[in-house]
Amino acid sequence: MSGLKINFLKSEILCVGGDDDLLTFYSDLFNCQIGHFPMRYLGVPVSFSTLRALDWSFVDEKFLKCCESWIGNSASSGGRLTLLNSSLTSIIYYYMSMFMLPKKIIEKLDKHRKKFFWQETGGRKRYHLVKWYRICRSKNKGGLGVKDLHEQNISLLTKWWWKLEIQQGLWQDVVRAKYFKNDTVSSVKCKFGDSPIWKAILKVKEIYLAGREVVLKSGDITRLWSDTILGEPPLRNRFPALFGICNYQEITVADFKNFTGNDFFRRRLHPPLVDQWIKLGGVVKSWPVSTEPDQVSWALGRKKKFTTKSFYVYLERQLVGCDYRWIWKAKIPLKIQIFLWQLFQDAILTREVMKNRK
Repeated sequence: MSGLKINFLKSEILCVGGDDDLLTFYSDLFNCQIGHFPMRYLGVPVSFSTLRALDWSFVDEKFLKCCESWIGNSASSGGRLTLLNSSLTSIIYYYMSMFMLPKKIIEKLDKHRKKFFWQETGGRKRYHLVKWYRICRSKNKGGLGVKDLHEQNISLLTKWWWKLEIQQGLWQDVVRAKYFKNDTVSSVKCKFGDSPIWKAILKVKEIYLAGREVVLKSGDITRLWSDTILGEPPLRNRFPALFGICNYQEITVADFKNFTGNDFFRRRLHPPLVDQWIKLGGVVKSWPVSTEPDQVSWALGRKKKFTTKSFYVYLERQLVGCDYRWIWKAKIPLKIQIFLWQLFQDAILTREVMKNRK
Protein backbone atom coordinates (compact mmCIF):
# COMPACT_ATOMS: atom_id res chain seq x y z
CA MET A 1 0.00 0.00 0.00
CA SER A 2 1.24 3.49 -0.83
CA GLY A 3 -0.23 5.06 2.31
CA LEU A 4 -1.99 7.78 0.30
CA LYS A 5 -5.43 8.84 1.49
CA ILE A 6 -8.28 10.71 -0.15
CA ASN A 7 -8.46 14.35 0.88
CA PHE A 8 -12.23 14.85 1.08
CA LEU A 9 -11.81 18.60 1.68
CA LYS A 10 -10.38 18.92 -1.84
CA SER A 11 -12.85 16.46 -3.36
CA GLU A 12 -16.21 17.07 -4.98
CA ILE A 13 -19.16 14.77 -5.51
CA LEU A 14 -21.21 14.88 -8.71
CA CYS A 15 -24.39 13.04 -9.58
CA VAL A 16 -25.88 12.06 -12.94
CA GLY A 17 -29.62 11.51 -12.95
CA GLY A 18 -30.10 12.00 -9.19
CA ASP A 19 -32.00 14.65 -7.27
CA ASP A 20 -30.65 17.29 -4.86
CA ASP A 21 -31.57 15.28 -1.77
CA LEU A 22 -29.49 12.31 -2.90
CA LEU A 23 -26.58 14.60 -3.72
CA THR A 24 -26.77 16.27 -0.32
CA PHE A 25 -26.91 12.89 1.43
CA TYR A 26 -23.67 11.66 -0.16
CA SER A 27 -22.00 15.03 0.33
CA ASP A 28 -22.66 14.83 4.07
CA LEU A 29 -21.65 11.17 4.14
CA PHE A 30 -18.22 11.77 2.59
CA ASN A 31 -17.84 15.28 4.02
CA CYS A 32 -16.98 16.84 0.67
CA GLN A 33 -18.25 19.63 -1.51
CA ILE A 34 -20.97 19.38 -4.17
CA GLY A 35 -19.58 19.77 -7.69
CA HIS A 36 -21.29 20.81 -10.89
CA PHE A 37 -20.99 19.82 -14.52
CA PRO A 38 -18.96 20.49 -16.54
CA MET A 39 -16.10 19.45 -14.28
CA ARG A 40 -12.43 19.91 -15.16
CA TYR A 41 -10.15 16.91 -15.66
CA LEU A 42 -6.57 17.63 -16.79
CA GLY A 43 -7.79 21.06 -17.87
CA VAL A 44 -10.52 19.63 -20.12
CA PRO A 45 -14.23 20.32 -19.41
CA VAL A 46 -16.05 17.01 -18.90
CA SER A 47 -19.82 16.61 -18.88
CA PHE A 48 -22.41 13.90 -19.47
CA SER A 49 -24.15 16.17 -22.00
CA THR A 50 -22.98 18.29 -24.93
CA LEU A 51 -21.00 21.35 -23.83
CA ARG A 52 -22.66 24.71 -24.35
CA ALA A 53 -20.95 27.77 -25.79
CA LEU A 54 -20.95 29.28 -22.28
CA ASP A 55 -18.85 26.35 -21.01
CA TRP A 56 -15.99 27.44 -23.31
CA SER A 57 -15.66 30.91 -21.79
CA PHE A 58 -12.40 29.92 -20.05
CA VAL A 59 -10.72 29.56 -23.46
CA ASP A 60 -11.90 33.04 -24.38
CA GLU A 61 -10.33 34.35 -21.17
CA LYS A 62 -7.02 32.63 -21.96
CA PHE A 63 -6.93 34.29 -25.37
CA LEU A 64 -7.66 37.71 -23.90
CA LYS A 65 -4.99 37.31 -21.25
CA CYS A 66 -2.31 36.44 -23.82
CA CYS A 67 -3.37 39.16 -26.25
CA GLU A 68 -3.30 41.88 -23.59
CA SER A 69 0.15 40.87 -22.34
CA TRP A 70 1.76 40.52 -25.77
CA ILE A 71 0.23 43.40 -27.69
CA GLY A 72 1.95 45.97 -25.48
CA ASN A 73 5.34 44.73 -26.63
CA SER A 74 5.04 46.73 -29.86
CA ALA A 75 6.06 43.69 -31.90
CA SER A 76 6.44 44.07 -35.64
CA SER A 77 4.03 42.40 -38.06
CA GLY A 78 6.49 39.53 -38.41
CA GLY A 79 6.70 39.11 -34.64
CA ARG A 80 2.92 39.18 -34.28
CA LEU A 81 2.52 36.57 -37.00
CA THR A 82 5.07 34.31 -35.29
CA LEU A 83 3.33 34.69 -31.91
CA LEU A 84 -0.04 34.10 -33.55
CA ASN A 85 1.04 30.82 -35.15
CA SER A 86 3.34 29.43 -32.47
CA SER A 87 1.61 30.40 -29.24
CA LEU A 88 -1.80 32.05 -29.47
CA THR A 89 -3.44 29.63 -31.92
CA SER A 90 -1.89 26.57 -30.27
CA ILE A 91 -3.71 27.36 -26.98
CA ILE A 92 -6.89 25.83 -28.38
CA TYR A 93 -5.33 22.78 -30.10
CA TYR A 94 -5.49 20.66 -26.94
CA TYR A 95 -9.27 21.10 -26.72
CA MET A 96 -9.87 20.82 -30.47
CA SER A 97 -8.33 17.34 -30.47
CA MET A 98 -11.27 16.07 -28.37
CA PHE A 99 -14.25 18.34 -29.10
CA MET A 100 -15.89 19.86 -32.15
CA LEU A 101 -15.92 23.52 -31.14
CA PRO A 102 -19.17 25.45 -31.67
CA LYS A 103 -19.23 27.95 -34.50
CA LYS A 104 -19.75 30.86 -32.08
CA ILE A 105 -16.61 29.98 -30.14
CA ILE A 106 -14.49 29.84 -33.30
CA GLU A 107 -15.86 33.23 -34.36
CA LYS A 108 -14.94 34.69 -30.94
CA LEU A 109 -11.42 33.28 -31.08
CA ASP A 110 -10.95 34.56 -34.63
CA LYS A 111 -12.07 37.99 -33.45
CA HIS A 112 -9.30 38.00 -30.83
CA ARG A 113 -6.76 36.74 -33.35
CA LYS A 114 -7.69 39.48 -35.82
CA LYS A 115 -7.39 42.19 -33.20
CA PHE A 116 -4.02 40.85 -32.11
CA PHE A 117 -2.62 40.69 -35.64
CA TRP A 118 -3.83 44.19 -36.60
CA GLN A 119 -2.88 45.64 -33.15
CA GLU A 120 -6.31 46.77 -32.00
CA THR A 121 -6.02 47.63 -28.31
CA GLY A 122 -7.28 50.18 -25.83
CA GLY A 123 -10.35 50.95 -27.94
CA ARG A 124 -8.13 52.04 -30.84
CA LYS A 125 -9.48 51.10 -34.26
CA ARG A 126 -7.13 49.86 -36.94
CA TYR A 127 -7.67 49.02 -40.59
CA HIS A 128 -8.09 45.30 -41.28
CA LEU A 129 -6.33 45.55 -44.60
CA VAL A 130 -6.91 41.95 -45.75
CA LYS A 131 -9.92 39.69 -45.24
CA TRP A 132 -9.30 37.17 -42.47
CA TYR A 133 -10.27 34.16 -44.59
CA ARG A 134 -7.47 35.12 -47.00
CA ILE A 135 -4.95 35.32 -44.16
CA CYS A 136 -6.08 31.89 -42.91
CA ARG A 137 -4.73 30.09 -45.95
CA SER A 138 -1.52 28.18 -46.45
CA LYS A 139 1.27 30.17 -48.06
CA ASN A 140 1.06 28.12 -51.25
CA LYS A 141 -2.62 29.12 -51.48
CA GLY A 142 -1.89 32.84 -51.25
CA GLY A 143 -2.26 33.30 -47.48
CA LEU A 144 0.00 33.94 -44.49
CA GLY A 145 -0.12 30.37 -43.17
CA VAL A 146 -2.42 31.14 -40.23
CA LYS A 147 -4.49 28.05 -39.42
CA ASP A 148 -8.21 28.00 -40.09
CA LEU A 149 -9.55 26.84 -36.70
CA HIS A 150 -12.50 24.89 -38.08
CA GLU A 151 -10.40 22.95 -40.58
CA GLN A 152 -7.70 22.34 -37.97
CA ASN A 153 -10.41 21.10 -35.59
CA ILE A 154 -11.54 18.55 -38.18
CA SER A 155 -7.95 17.46 -38.85
CA LEU A 156 -7.24 16.86 -35.16
CA LEU A 157 -10.45 14.90 -34.59
CA THR A 158 -9.84 12.76 -37.66
CA LYS A 159 -6.59 11.48 -36.17
CA TRP A 160 -8.60 9.41 -33.65
CA TRP A 161 -10.00 7.27 -36.48
CA TRP A 162 -6.49 6.51 -37.71
CA LYS A 163 -5.35 5.56 -34.21
CA LEU A 164 -8.45 3.42 -33.74
CA GLU A 165 -7.73 1.38 -36.88
CA ILE A 166 -3.94 1.17 -36.73
CA GLN A 167 -2.95 1.15 -33.07
CA GLN A 168 -3.77 -1.18 -30.20
CA GLY A 169 -4.37 -0.05 -26.62
CA LEU A 170 -6.76 0.12 -23.69
CA TRP A 171 -8.90 2.96 -25.03
CA GLN A 172 -9.18 1.26 -28.43
CA ASP A 173 -10.44 -1.92 -26.72
CA VAL A 174 -13.00 0.09 -24.72
CA VAL A 175 -14.28 1.95 -27.80
CA ARG A 176 -14.51 -1.23 -29.87
CA ALA A 177 -16.37 -3.06 -27.09
CA LYS A 178 -18.86 -0.21 -26.60
CA TYR A 179 -19.48 1.07 -30.14
CA PHE A 180 -18.24 -1.65 -32.55
CA LYS A 181 -20.16 -4.73 -31.40
CA ASN A 182 -21.21 -5.77 -34.92
CA ASP A 183 -19.84 -2.84 -36.92
CA THR A 184 -16.70 -1.71 -38.68
CA VAL A 185 -15.32 1.82 -38.99
CA SER A 186 -17.23 2.33 -42.22
CA SER A 187 -20.58 1.02 -40.93
CA VAL A 188 -20.73 2.41 -37.37
CA LYS A 189 -23.38 5.11 -36.91
CA CYS A 190 -24.37 7.61 -34.25
CA LYS A 191 -26.77 6.31 -31.61
CA PHE A 192 -28.91 8.11 -29.05
CA GLY A 193 -26.88 7.09 -26.01
CA ASP A 194 -23.44 7.91 -27.44
CA SER A 195 -21.13 10.23 -25.50
CA PRO A 196 -20.66 13.84 -26.73
CA ILE A 197 -16.98 13.19 -27.56
CA TRP A 198 -17.82 10.11 -29.64
CA LYS A 199 -20.55 12.03 -31.46
CA ALA A 200 -18.01 14.73 -32.35
CA ILE A 201 -15.60 12.10 -33.71
CA LEU A 202 -18.40 10.53 -35.76
CA LYS A 203 -19.01 13.87 -37.48
CA VAL A 204 -15.65 13.63 -39.25
CA LYS A 205 -15.82 9.91 -40.11
CA GLU A 206 -16.92 10.34 -43.74
CA ILE A 207 -14.13 12.87 -44.35
CA TYR A 208 -11.62 10.41 -42.89
CA LEU A 209 -12.86 7.61 -45.14
CA ALA A 210 -12.18 9.84 -48.17
CA GLY A 211 -8.46 9.73 -47.40
CA ARG A 212 -8.25 6.18 -46.07
CA GLU A 213 -6.95 3.49 -48.41
CA VAL A 214 -7.53 -0.23 -47.82
CA VAL A 215 -5.27 -2.96 -49.23
CA LEU A 216 -7.50 -5.92 -50.05
CA LYS A 217 -6.52 -9.19 -48.37
CA SER A 218 -9.43 -11.12 -46.87
CA GLY A 219 -11.98 -8.36 -47.47
CA ASP A 220 -12.96 -8.08 -43.79
CA ILE A 221 -13.00 -4.25 -43.76
CA THR A 222 -12.82 -3.35 -47.46
CA ARG A 223 -16.12 -1.80 -48.56
CA LEU A 224 -17.51 -3.37 -51.72
CA TRP A 225 -19.05 -0.22 -53.17
CA SER A 226 -16.99 2.70 -51.85
CA ASP A 227 -13.32 1.67 -51.54
CA THR A 228 -10.75 1.91 -54.31
CA ILE A 229 -9.49 -1.62 -55.02
CA LEU A 230 -6.40 -2.44 -57.10
CA GLY A 231 -6.25 1.17 -58.28
CA GLU A 232 -9.66 0.99 -59.97
CA PRO A 233 -12.53 3.44 -59.35
CA PRO A 234 -15.06 2.40 -56.67
CA LEU A 235 -17.90 0.17 -57.83
CA ARG A 236 -20.44 2.80 -56.81
CA ASN A 237 -19.06 5.00 -59.62
CA ARG A 238 -18.82 2.17 -62.15
CA PHE A 239 -22.29 0.75 -61.41
CA PRO A 240 -24.34 3.70 -60.07
CA ALA A 241 -27.72 2.19 -60.98
CA LEU A 242 -27.04 -0.98 -58.97
CA PHE A 243 -25.63 1.01 -56.07
CA GLY A 244 -28.73 3.22 -55.95
CA ILE A 245 -31.09 0.28 -55.32
CA CYS A 246 -28.77 -1.76 -53.07
CA ASN A 247 -29.95 -2.39 -49.48
CA TYR A 248 -26.41 -3.02 -48.23
CA GLN A 249 -24.38 -0.05 -49.42
CA GLU A 250 -21.77 -0.43 -46.65
CA ILE A 251 -21.25 -4.19 -47.07
CA THR A 252 -17.69 -5.49 -47.01
CA VAL A 253 -16.15 -7.72 -49.69
CA ALA A 254 -16.00 -10.69 -47.30
CA ASP A 255 -19.67 -10.33 -46.32
CA PHE A 256 -20.66 -9.96 -49.97
CA LYS A 257 -18.99 -13.23 -50.92
CA ASN A 258 -20.79 -15.00 -48.08
CA PHE A 259 -24.15 -13.31 -48.72
CA THR A 260 -27.02 -15.80 -49.20
CA GLY A 261 -30.16 -13.64 -48.84
CA ASN A 262 -32.61 -12.52 -51.54
CA ASP A 263 -32.90 -8.91 -50.45
CA PHE A 264 -29.63 -7.50 -51.74
CA PHE A 265 -31.62 -5.06 -53.94
CA ARG A 266 -34.85 -3.22 -53.22
CA ARG A 267 -36.53 -4.56 -56.36
CA ARG A 268 -36.08 -7.10 -59.09
CA LEU A 269 -33.52 -6.32 -61.77
CA HIS A 270 -34.61 -5.71 -65.36
CA PRO A 271 -32.43 -7.07 -68.23
CA PRO A 272 -29.97 -4.14 -68.53
CA LEU A 273 -29.31 -4.23 -64.77
CA VAL A 274 -28.95 -8.02 -64.87
CA ASP A 275 -26.11 -7.58 -67.35
CA GLN A 276 -24.45 -5.04 -65.04
CA TRP A 277 -24.93 -7.42 -62.09
CA ILE A 278 -23.20 -10.25 -63.97
CA LYS A 279 -20.37 -7.89 -64.93
CA LEU A 280 -20.00 -6.73 -61.30
CA GLY A 281 -19.81 -10.35 -60.15
CA GLY A 282 -17.00 -10.98 -62.63
CA VAL A 283 -15.09 -7.97 -61.31
CA VAL A 284 -15.38 -9.18 -57.71
CA LYS A 285 -14.27 -12.71 -58.64
CA SER A 286 -11.14 -11.30 -60.30
CA TRP A 287 -9.95 -9.74 -57.06
CA PRO A 288 -7.23 -11.81 -55.34
CA VAL A 289 -8.34 -12.75 -51.82
CA SER A 290 -6.26 -14.30 -49.02
CA THR A 291 -6.81 -15.24 -45.39
CA GLU A 292 -4.79 -12.31 -44.01
CA PRO A 293 -6.68 -9.29 -42.59
CA ASP A 294 -6.99 -6.17 -44.72
CA GLN A 295 -4.40 -3.44 -44.25
CA VAL A 296 -5.20 0.25 -43.83
CA SER A 297 -2.97 3.00 -45.19
CA TRP A 298 -3.29 6.75 -45.74
CA ALA A 299 -3.63 7.77 -49.37
CA LEU A 300 -2.94 11.47 -48.75
CA GLY A 301 0.42 11.10 -46.98
CA ARG A 302 3.83 10.56 -48.52
CA LYS A 303 4.69 7.65 -46.23
CA LYS A 304 1.15 6.21 -46.27
CA LYS A 305 0.74 7.34 -42.65
CA PHE A 306 -1.79 9.82 -41.32
CA THR A 307 -0.66 13.31 -40.33
CA THR A 308 -2.85 16.26 -39.44
CA LYS A 309 -0.80 18.32 -41.89
CA SER A 310 -1.62 16.06 -44.85
CA PHE A 311 -5.32 16.13 -43.96
CA TYR A 312 -5.31 19.91 -43.55
CA VAL A 313 -3.81 20.20 -47.03
CA TYR A 314 -6.59 17.92 -48.31
CA LEU A 315 -9.25 20.21 -46.81
CA GLU A 316 -7.67 23.17 -48.65
CA ARG A 317 -7.60 21.39 -52.00
CA GLN A 318 -10.38 23.51 -53.54
CA LEU A 319 -8.86 26.86 -52.58
CA VAL A 320 -7.31 28.83 -55.39
CA GLY A 321 -4.65 31.45 -54.80
CA CYS A 322 -1.30 32.75 -55.99
CA ASP A 323 1.79 31.08 -54.57
CA TYR A 324 4.19 33.84 -53.50
CA ARG A 325 7.01 31.40 -52.97
CA TRP A 326 9.64 33.86 -54.08
CA ILE A 327 8.59 36.20 -51.25
CA TRP A 328 8.78 33.58 -48.49
CA LYS A 329 12.10 32.19 -49.72
CA ALA A 330 13.76 35.60 -49.96
CA LYS A 331 16.44 36.22 -47.32
CA ILE A 332 14.80 39.32 -45.88
CA PRO A 333 13.11 40.02 -42.52
CA LEU A 334 9.64 38.51 -42.06
CA LYS A 335 8.02 41.93 -41.65
CA ILE A 336 9.35 42.91 -45.10
CA GLN A 337 7.98 39.67 -46.54
CA ILE A 338 4.54 40.47 -45.06
CA PHE A 339 4.76 44.02 -46.47
CA LEU A 340 5.46 42.64 -49.96
CA TRP A 341 2.57 40.17 -49.57
CA GLN A 342 0.24 43.01 -48.59
CA LEU A 343 1.48 44.99 -51.58
CA PHE A 344 0.30 42.25 -53.96
CA GLN A 345 -3.05 42.14 -52.13
CA ASP A 346 -3.56 45.88 -52.75
CA ALA A 347 -3.55 46.22 -48.97
CA ILE A 348 -1.06 49.08 -48.50
CA LEU A 349 -2.68 52.36 -47.48
CA THR A 350 -1.66 54.40 -50.49
CA ARG A 351 -3.80 57.31 -51.62
CA GLU A 352 -5.31 55.28 -54.45
CA VAL A 353 -6.21 52.33 -52.19
CA MET A 354 -7.73 54.61 -49.53
CA LYS A 355 -9.74 56.37 -52.20
CA ASN A 356 -11.14 53.05 -53.44
CA ARG A 357 -11.96 51.97 -49.87
CA LYS A 358 -14.05 55.06 -49.35
